Amino acid sequence: MNFDVLLYWMTHLGEGSWVSFRKAVRELAPEQAESSDLCHNLWFHLSELGHVDFFVDKSQRWRVRSPILGGLVDRPEIALLCGGRTPKLLAAIEKASTENHCQFLVIPSNDSPSQIQVEGSEKALRAVANSSGVQFVPSLATTLVGSLLSIDRQLDKATEEQAPHNWAVRSFDLQQQRWVDNILPQTAREYSSTYGQRRYFVATSEDRLLALSKRESIYAAAMLRYILLARYNSDIHTLSVPSAARLPENFSRIACLSSGKPSRYENGNLVYESLCPNIAALLLVGTGQPFPSLK
Repeated sequence: MNFDVLLYWMTHLGEGSWVSFRKAVRELAPEQAESSDLCHNLWFHLSELGHVDFFVDKSQRWRVRSPILGGLVDRPEIALLCGGRTPKLLAAIEKASTENHCQFLVIPSNDSPSQIQVEGSEKALRAVANSSGVQFVPSLATTLVGSLLSIDRQLDKATEEQAPHNWAVRSFDLQQQRWVDNILPQTAREYSSTYGQRRYFVATSEDRLLALSKRESIYAAAMLRYILLARYNSDIHTLSVPSAARLPENFSRIACLSSGKPSRYENGNLVYESLCPNIAALLLVGTGQPFPSLK
């Protein structure tokens, strides 16, 4: 499947429904038409790399983000193209890169759109962005950290609600780190209607239900019960979380854009590579996880 074509199509539309996204994936990859894993993996990669926002405002819609050249945290001479893209935009960036003595790289991927990198001085990268009509942000991940809303603050702002009537319910088992078809106390819960609607809550020790998004509800429950979900290895600069407990979208995006590498699956975990200690510490504390031991 040509994932670049998928991103071109999404950029052309600007926004659409989850149903339209799945249909486009089926048409571009008919041999994998029944694979829900393909759609979900594409969703995660397009989101993590800052191309598309999914389930905007808790709806079933996606929206392409504005194109931006964002510098890496530890390698400021490299900027990634995030957001929407078209062949015309890529041609403009390549032309501007040549004119400003920058290196323009297209790095193919097996499971996401090609990564577009521009390498040069900050002054040259800014000139490339200006000539191409896109924004340039040095150390993009560091900038995004400033707009994060921590899990404890989200929990403080969450509204208490009653459980939806006659909806099926699952709970997130924090010990087994997976969703189970039971009502468990003091954890995240998922309520599903017969029409496919889903809503997520955190059940507190007083059995109050506080409304949050799916990933946020899991980390809020773990925070309230002091349960470790995320681990940072300061020797090899990797952050790992259970595959069933992905980092909340904005946190996951920062982890990927810090190094320019999407998460990878390994032994039941999602691993974020080349993550500098300072960013890792901010992400862990922001998700309510213990402050990492840094060397």
